[in-house]
Amino acid sequence: MFAAFSSIKTDLIIAALALACAGLAVWSYGHNQYRDGVADGQTAMREQAQKDLDAAVEKQKAEDASVRANVESAHVQDVQRAEAAASAASAAQSSVRRLQQLLAAARSAPSASDPGPGRLIDDAAEVSRRFSECVGQYQQVAAGAESDANKVIGLQSYIRSIKKNVDRSPAGGGGLRAGFMLPASQPPASFDLVTP
Repeated sequence: MFAAFSSIKTDLIIAALALACAGLAVWSYGHNQYRDGVADGQTAMREQAQKDLDAAVEKQKAEDASVRANVESAHVQDVQRAEAAASAASAAQSSVRRLQQLLAAARSAPSASDPGPGRLIDDAAEVSRRFSECVGQYQQVAAGAESDANKVIGLQSYIRSIKKNVDRSPAGGGGLRAGFMLPASQPPASFDLVTP
């Protein structure tokens, strides 16, 4: 009887050991599957984060290119306005010189066909009126050029700050720092962006 009990006891121990080994194998398999799943999930998250970062960098590059194009366009327009202002100022100066010469000639050489001092007064009034118009137009052009110059300076400052932040990135100018996002379509408040 003791032998039968010992045989049952041995069989139970073997069965318990087999069950423990089977449980350990199932636990180990499940643990490895879980660890592989976590690793795959982390890899997928890293890949998605990199894709998001790459997309943000590309979007920022496109926005930077748009801002650069606007700055270049504004600069071209400013140059054209400055050239037009210089041309207008030159034309105004030559008109004033011509009128001054006419006035000086009228004062120095009275002729028989000269109607008298009334004509000189009318001519002087006309010269004064035209000169005032030229000065007014020149002041308008100068004010517009100054406003445009301020806008260009503001845009250049904005682009320099963007470039400085991109250059400081760990990738060495090829990407943005982690967590760094530039404001979308929000240039500094110090100027108004004028698009053609």
